[in-house]
Amino acid sequence: MNPKDRSSWLARYNERLAMFGVSPEALGWGGGKDRQFKRFRAAIEFSLFDERPVQSVLDVGCGFGDFGAWLAKYKPDIRYTGFDINPVLIEEGCKQHGLDLIAGDVGSVPSRSYDLVVANGIFNRRMEFEDHEEYVRSMLNRFMEIARIGIAVDFMSTYVEFSHPGAFHCPETLIIDAIKGKTRRYVIRNDYLDYEYIAYAYL
Repeated sequence: MNPKDRSSWLARYNERLAMFGVSPEALGWGGGKDRQFKRFRAAIEFSLFDERPVQSVLDVGCGFGDFGAWLAKYKPDIRYTGFDINPVLIEEGCKQHGLDLIAGDVGSVPSRSYDLVVANGIFNRRMEFEDHEEYVRSMLNRFMEIARIGIAVDFMSTYVEFSHPGAFHCPETLIIDAIKGKTRRYVIRNDYLDYEYIAYAYL
C-alpha cells in the first residue's frame, strides 16, 4: 500500500476506534457480531471443498483479532495469527483477546508459512492514490504465495442497489482472473450475506 493511502486508512480507523470503541462498528462493519460471525463461518468453510486439514490461519487485516477469538471457541485446534497495518488496533486486540497479533505488512511474511490465508473486507474502501484493482490483484497473488492450501477472501458484490462514496464493489471476474494465475480450483460463494461474496482458491 502506498504511504498516502496507508496514512489515510490508519487515521480513519483510529477515529472510528475513538468513536465506537472496540467493536465491529470501529472496523466499518454494520450489523454487529451476528453478521461478523457469518463472515467468519464462511471463511472457515473453505474446508468444505478440500480434504486437507487446515491447521494454521493467517488473518490479514485482522483488526482486533475477533476472528481469532471466534476460532478459539469453535475451532480451537487451528493455530491463528492476525496481521494488521494498524498498531493501535493490534494493541487493543491484544488487550481484548490475548492472541497472536502482529502489526506489520504481509510483504514480510514467508512464503508457504500458513495453511490458509483469510481476509475479510480489507478491499472494501477504494484506494485514492493508486489503482485499486491492481492493488487487489497484487495482494491476492501475495496471499497465494503465503498459503500452503489456499485463501478465503471476502468482497462487496457489484450486484447492489446502492454503494457508499469511496466504496469498492469488486467484480467477480477480477477475482477469478487473479486466482487463475495460480490455480484453476476456486469457489465463489454468494450465499451467506446479501451484498457480499467470498472467494476460495485451492493451491
